[in-house]
Amino acid sequence: MQKTSPKHVKLVMSRVRRIVQDASMESIVDIDIESVEEVLRERLATGELGFRTYNHYAQAIDSFCNWMVPKRMPHNPLQGLKRLNAQEDIRHQRRALLPDEFATLVQSARTSGVSIQCFDGEQRARIYIMSYMTGLRRRELASLTPESFDLEGTPPTLTIDAACSKHRRKDVLPLHADLALRLPEWCAGLAPDEKLFPKLDRRRTWLMVKKDLERAGLPYRDKKGRVADFHAAGRHTHITELLRNGASVPEAKELARHSDVRMTMKYTHIGLADQAKAIAKLPAGKSWLHIGCISGHADGHKKASGDTTQAGQDTPEDAVNPCRKGVLAQKNAGWPCLAQPAKSGGGGNRTGLGYRAKSRKPMRLR
Repeated sequence: MQKTSPKHVKLVMSRVRRIVQDASMESIVDIDIESVEEVLRERLATGELGFRTYNHYAQAIDSFCNWMVPKRMPHNPLQGLKRLNAQEDIRHQRRALLPDEFATLVQSARTSGVSIQCFDGEQRARIYIMSYMTGLRRRELASLTPESFDLEGTPPTLTIDAACSKHRRKDVLPLHADLALRLPEWCAGLAPDEKLFPKLDRRRTWLMVKKDLERAGLPYRDKKGRVADFHAAGRHTHITELLRNGASVPEAKELARHSDVRMTMKYTHIGLADQAKAIAKLPAGKSWLHIGCISGHADGHKKASGDTTQAGQDTPEDAVNPCRKGVLAQKNAGWPCLAQPAKSGGGGNRTGLGYRAKSRKPMRLR
């Protein structure tokens, strides 16, 4: 069973206390679904909570009641407390940066000459590069020390301890060759266990990215309302570029350390331009793409001597029988002419639409 961290316990209890306080609950007998929903709905209406955070609060007090059963309560009074569909209220729709945009972000940080969230321009540039080239989350980046890297291995690797990984598992990831060349300089002068980016997990990293983007004239939020915050500029861009540059979906899933490929696809931002490039890569051989343009009839028969009919055109027979107009065109498309009259002989009682083979009288539908 996964051990709950003290930080998570503190967060859950702060949510429980907030609900208890807002609902004026004085004892456990005051806990009921109606009171909890009323408090959460009010905060939802004011915009203080989104659907996802609403569910977090509901889960917190529900877990608290489960903890009290059976020693303090005979049963959980919040059984049946409904959750909201978080997919209907995505507060932070993110977008991946294009390669040129990311390069501009790094250059903007390096040349800014200002400190944001206690990091100077060069430190911010290194943080952005590390996030983009590894796909690490903010807390994982904050845990990095010189001991996290094995630059002598083949390939060079990066290790994330289980205590710092989101899924509580030790992860070993390959490093990009260019990043491996830069790391000795970045780690110079640091003790083996000294943090590369101290207290990064406590900083407002979205503000860093926002200011560096705006300084370069790039929008933090685009016309569709999607933001390019720290998680988007780093992890979302990392996963999207993996797929843009030939990585398979299973490979991207493993590098992102996702348990489900559907989560990987949520981090993938493939636009119309990417789809057009993919379509352009389809092989289009002239030998079969233009097969309908060869001389002779399009249905594969050669022209008889003296026949002036061009491929795809109606024959003189079509002028007599209007039902046969465009028969050749339909053959080219692979569709039968439903209005074509039946041909005698050759076995079988084939009929045209609505006519008997012998009498040619209209069929009586019963």
